Amino acid sequence: MTNPYSTITYDDYLEHYGVKGMKWGVRREEGPDGLVGKNNSSKEPTGDSNKSKRRVHLEAKYISKGDDQATAEIKADRRIKTDKVLLAVGGVAVGTAVAIGAKNYHTKMLKGVNLDMGVEMKNLNALGDKQDLDRRLFVSLEERDSKKYRGLLAQSLRMNRGASAIYETTLTAKSNIKAPSQLQAKKLYKEFTNNSRYAKPYSEFNRNLVSYSEQNESFYDFMSKKGYNAILDYNDQFLSGYNSKRPLILFNAESSTTKTGQRIVSEQESKKLAKIQTPLLLGQKLAPTVGVGVAYLGVRKNSKMSQRYDQVNKYFEEHPNSEKTYAEVYASLDKKRGNKT
Repeated sequence: MTNPYSTITYDDYLEHYGVKGMKWGVRREEGPDGLVGKNNSSKEPTGDSNKSKRRVHLEAKYISKGDDQATAEIKADRRIKTDKVLLAVGGVAVGTAVAIGAKNYHTKMLKGVNLDMGVEMKNLNALGDKQDLDRRLFVSLEERDSKKYRGLLAQSLRMNRGASAIYETTLTAKSNIKAPSQLQAKKLYKEFTNNSRYAKPYSEFNRNLVSYSEQNESFYDFMSKKGYNAILDYNDQFLSGYNSKRPLILFNAESSTTKTGQRIVSEQESKKLAKIQTPLLLGQKLAPTVGVGVAYLGVRKNSKMSQRYDQVNKYFEEHPNSEKTYAEVYASLDKKRGNKT
């Protein structure tokens, strides 16, 4: 089965899917915060002066980068649509999204995995040659992710589980390996549970997927029928603090990969890597604590946005015949002040 999301772009995705609650042919108006509300009873088209402050702010940002008004409007519209989709189905706290970076968060939510035969993966373990590959297995695709595991995870295995030796096993794909994006995986999980309100949140369910249970086995069978043989590890992407880029859970390592290498990860190497990574890990775990501070900064930013918007309105009061758009005037104010939008 071909995965329609393997080569999809953000723009393609947002062009073809509406907002939750949207009915085709019915226009839903935008509130001051940039989010859709109930359909406005007014039949008049939404003019430039009726745009939300956030939309004008985004258009001004793109104009400041050299785009014309028409291009800026398209880009602002796509950005707002992206935010609506993520708010509707993202499931990750805003504070966490801010902590790991909005662009990083969007990429992780919307990008799946489609690996060709011959691609190498790494698995960190304490079993070496005794490891059974005829089962589910965590693997990393990116070298930066592998370094985190060689550092933090290796030290954890030594200290918490008393492992005498840590191994990094190299696995090479012997068939195509496919995993859905996190967004698509959540949709499939809802389908799997028949959208039951009693089902665990997907993030919690995903965290325990390596453990054996009848429900997990049923889920793997369900996903296999959908054309997938792996799934992205939600915990290590968003929750654990590793902030991994593409951590995978293979449904069955033996059927999809071949063991092509293995080495011992020395304690010296692990300590060196862990020393670099520990502050980053702590920063991730502190993200919810600084959430209030992030919210406060957001309030200050919105306040500044409102002040600039008031000046834009004042400009048009003084220049009623101006042919400039709100975004163009907003961008010129920022340029005069030397501010970055």
